[in-house]
Amino acid sequence: MPTGTTLIGFADDVAMVVVAKGEQVLMHTANTALQRAARALPPKESYQIPWRMVRFKLVFAEHINKTVEKAEKTLTALSILMPNIGGPRASKRRLISSVMHSQILYAAPVLSTVANNANLVKKLNRVQRLMAIRISSAYRTISGEAAGVIAGIPPTELLIKERAEV
Repeated sequence: MPTGTTLIGFADDVAMVVVAKGEQVLMHTANTALQRAARALPPKESYQIPWRMVRFKLVFAEHINKTVEKAEKTLTALSILMPNIGGPRASKRRLISSVMHSQILYAAPVLSTVANNANLVKKLNRVQRLMAIRISSAYRTISGEAAGVIAGIPPTELLIKERAEV
């Protein structure tokens, strides 16, 4: 890969990160890297790119907004598994917690650099609060901290820090 290009693999996904000082250099480097990657992959008529973000400055707000939106949709879909009376079984609690944390903490090493940004962390905390309420079958008026304690879920900031260190 060209200088300034890094490939990051996770499960069946690969992300390419290109860092450059100017738009022209960025485009040239990214195109060269994409051509090299395309030659290495089996030829296909088309490749599907679910979404992409190109920024000349590191802006995490858009990434976090998309992450929160996706996590809220997933939580709504998984909530169908939860009974209204008696609370969820342990297996369902683990499933929801695991799936939600996988989504909201996907880029934890990068998110750790903005963990001191209260507005961005607040958005992630909102999703985690909703998850904790569903897991603990609590009323929606409960605080996020209390719901997290009852559900046995550490605060988002600690989870981000933990994943970044690992």
